[in-house]
Amino acid sequence: MEIRQIRKITAVSMAAALLYNLGFLSPLFAVPLQLSAGERSRRNFLASSLVSVSLILAFRAMVLKPLGALGFIYLDGCILLLAAMGLYICNFELQNFHLPVRLAAATASAAVIVFLMQPVFGTLRDQIVPALDQTLAVFGGGMDGELMLLFMQDLFGRTGFAWYFFFIAFSHWLGKNITKRFGVENQSGNEHWEMPDGGIWFLFLPLTVFLLEKLTMRSGLQLLSGIPAYAVSNALLIGAGSYALRGLVMIRALMKKKGLSVQMQRLLLMTTGFLAVMPGLNLVVLILFAGIGVSELWVNYRIFDKE
Repeated sequence: MEIRQIRKITAVSMAAALLYNLGFLSPLFAVPLQLSAGERSRRNFLASSLVSVSLILAFRAMVLKPLGALGFIYLDGCILLLAAMGLYICNFELQNFHLPVRLAAATASAAVIVFLMQPVFGTLRDQIVPALDQTLAVFGGGMDGELMLLFMQDLFGRTGFAWYFFFIAFSHWLGKNITKRFGVENQSGNEHWEMPDGGIWFLFLPLTVFLLEKLTMRSGLQLLSGIPAYAVSNALLIGAGSYALRGLVMIRALMKKKGLSVQMQRLLLMTTGFLAVMPGLNLVVLILFAGIGVSELWVNYRIFDKE
């Protein structure tokens, strides 16, 4: 391996490790890995991922050992493994498919891995609960480690894979845009957020099951429980969010076609992003933009036609 490649791998790994441990900047930790994938070198990407994971886990062990919370190391390892796997699939596999399909494949793979690791997580329960007790003792509060773990499991079950889907999408998008800034051309032909026609069923089917579940609950019936309920909720969020992003792309294309200034486009997009994170309004924004994205199946807006 050349000295130049070693330097790049070292820089990427240190950046990823630094971001992972910087609190509010930690969601950006996968972006350096995406930058290493931009060179289309599997070897460099895998080497950067391996070194990054080693650095992060070593640092986490030093921080958590004095707190008696080493049980969190296993969760860190799982998060890092799934993040690297997701970016690997998006960058090096299924290149004939559009990005949302590759992201769906990465998310399905992550779900299989988590499901297979359930026995391992069960054996780690005795280590994770004391770690949570130690952490909660520092910050106070009336919740113990056992209750916190149950809450985290339920929250992850309902929304975890949807967050994973859009985390990988965000890391991939930001990394691609940074490489473009430095003049690196995109060598993949299917990076646009285009939804396949059959993708609508991944929205309509979970939405139908979800609505039936809500209607039958009033009569005392429960169609879903456990894993099926978690699968439906994640699929619904992924489907709605994917079509909402498609709707946002369509609106942005319309603004460009109408000749709106770049500043006005950014202002409108920032306003949309602000509304999307506000409780109550975020659901309205999600439904509105998802509806616009879905409507493209039946309405030819011609906003992508070249003038």
